[in-house]
Amino acid sequence: MLWGLAADGVMLLHLGFVLFVVAGGFAAWRWRWLAWVHLPSALWGAAIELGGWLCPLTPLENALRRRAGEAGYLGDFVDHYVGPLLYPADLTSSRQLALAALVLGINAFAYAVYFRPRTERERPLADSIRVQFAHGFEGSPQGVKARLFAAHFTACTPAMDTHDFESCVAVHAETLRSFGPDVLVGSSFGAGVVLALLQRGLWRGPTLLLAQAALRRMPDARLPAGVPVWLVHGTRDALIDPEESRRLARTGEAERVRLIEVDDDHSLHASSANGRLTELVLELAAQASER
Repeated sequence: MLWGLAADGVMLLHLGFVLFVVAGGFAAWRWRWLAWVHLPSALWGAAIELGGWLCPLTPLENALRRRAGEAGYLGDFVDHYVGPLLYPADLTSSRQLALAALVLGINAFAYAVYFRPRTERERPLADSIRVQFAHGFEGSPQGVKARLFAAHFTACTPAMDTHDFESCVAVHAETLRSFGPDVLVGSSFGAGVVLALLQRGLWRGPTLLLAQAALRRMPDARLPAGVPVWLVHGTRDALIDPEESRRLARTGEAERVRLIEVDDDHSLHASSANGRLTELVLELAAQASER
């Protein structure tokens, strides 16, 4: 029975992969970082069809079914499962090529839209979001994240003397009054500044903490009630243990706090480059506007 269930699981995984190959490009419109996963998957799927190869999941499923006492099947997964849904007859080589061309055409359209420049009508959606950013200990208003936010939003990154924590808090408290952000973002040391603003009641709006180092300065800090706070931490962070963000997240309200762990290091350079950080700002701002 367990072998049969495992075979069914592989079949569902295989079907999910096929659907992802076909339609994943459209999902990347919403989650732009997904393109980094989908593009190689789509190329692999097209190569399978064009080359007439077998996906490794097909012999795996067959092996599991034989262990379960069931019969396997000949041919590839598309031929056996998907082909009958698309064509009444067996999937011939010419039709298989047509299917590959269809998949490539669908994805070509999806990524033509994905990579197109934003129009003037679309720009205000992001440009209207005001982002205040507190940079890290060695960061600056000219740093990677500061420039990233400036390129996508109406952003303000005030300069800070990171050797004087209280002056940093004062600088951002004044900027909150003068700039009036929609989202407040803090990175590493800057996340500690942001948390201090939260704890002192100087900010109650949507907050994004990146690789936060706040607990190094305030080990007993807690997230305030009623404030939407999202924490992003790289699982490969060698400077600040991700467990620190997990511990801080547990101090907040479950319905308001979100912990997002990404495959990245302390700098979150990959998440900056693949658009994940800008997506999170958009999602956080959109969620806050719906409440």
